[in-house]
Amino acid sequence: MSEDLWEFYLTRDIQIGMAYIKLESPVALCNTIQFSTSWSIAPGFCVAMRSEPDMKNVVLLWRIKYAIGNDGKDLEIIRTIVHPLFTRTSLAHNIGLFQHETWDTQEFISIMLPFSINARGDKNMIIGSRTTFEGQTEINYHRIKIVESTHCNEIMSFIENIRKYEFCATFLERHDTVIEHGALVTEDNKVTGIFSWGDKNGKALPFVILNISYYQTWIRQEQRSYSNLEINENLL
Repeated sequence: MSEDLWEFYLTRDIQIGMAYIKLESPVALCNTIQFSTSWSIAPGFCVAMRSEPDMKNVVLLWRIKYAIGNDGKDLEIIRTIVHPLFTRTSLAHNIGLFQHETWDTQEFISIMLPFSINARGDKNMIIGSRTTFEGQTEINYHRIKIVESTHCNEIMSFIENIRKYEFCATFLERHDTVIEHGALVTEDNKVTGIFSWGDKNGKALPFVILNISYYQTWIRQEQRSYSNLEINENLL
């Protein structure tokens, strides 16, 4: 991985959540990554969906669920921001932001990764995904490995070529599980990206990961514009 990755440590400052529509039968949408008291990162297509005309009747029912122990915390969404270069057809620049009601960091819990770097010091890449939004939301963690870019392009070119802000990964071992878009990707216990597009089962096609370091400046600017400099400088 590149040395200029925007890597912030997985400490009390990070939570993995689920954006969903709060109906009688809730509708799960995507994973979200909360990185400050009132901001979360999510895939651009998921954020953009809230502004679509056919969503107007449920726009006020969108929520983000984060979990503490056996309880969940529903956050109302204040604003959605999609990257200006996002393209739905190609999923280019597939990143967006949710500004939501403030969740005091005093309530955050640490994310405890279940793996450690092996004795040889090899990279320890993990993907973590929330799979439900009710009560104790479950996070599934799995080891992943990078797929060489040339090989990945050979596999994915019939859909879209991999761009400079993306990389491919696959499970280190086979799993019968589903990884939600927006899932957190870490390298040596540092955040490096989110699952943008590709096979949610990680079987037929690799995961395409969005390198969030590429969007550091844009995220800073949007936070400053809308939250009166409410920025966690430890992350940015």
